[in-house]
Amino acid sequence: MNEEQEKQYTTQVTIGEDVLVSIRPIRMSDADNPESLREQFSTKSILQRFLGYVPIASPKVIKALTDIDYKCKLALITETISSEDSEIIAITRIACECEEKAEFAIIIADDWQGMGLASVMMDLMIRVTRDLNYKILFAYTFSDNKKMIGMFIRRGFTLRHDEGRTIYAELKL
Repeated sequence: MNEEQEKQYTTQVTIGEDVLVSIRPIRMSDADNPESLREQFSTKSILQRFLGYVPIASPKVIKALTDIDYKCKLALITETISSEDSEIIAITRIACECEEKAEFAIIIADDWQGMGLASVMMDLMIRVTRDLNYKILFAYTFSDNKKMIGMFIRRGFTLRHDEGRTIYAELKL
């Protein structure tokens, strides 16, 4: 891991009612306890993140999700800041589809939703995508995910109904 790149995408923000959290690139060590991470997210949140597919948290999958290269694969996590153990409460990631396009995804622990964290993380990932010189950032969401659709609209994404119950959102950078 490049310490300079990690530092570039590490920040602290205040969400909700004065709750300080830290956002940083994911590390391989974050995969050490996948069960505790999985417990943060309800089945509904996981279904919305993976559009109905629930991946098995095998060591191979966990390694793939935590092994980033700061160009084609980048994931940022949000964790609580406390004197006790920190807790991962959100993950956002981009993955390149080609040299010009990157896919965006986000999941936030249920107890931390509605505090503005999704907006902060989306804005940060848009900045990261621009820094990495991608021309298009895109995402898929369910057509009934009104909060996510609203965030896309406020940031200038164009939307189109995809197959079934999904919406394709695209932002030209």
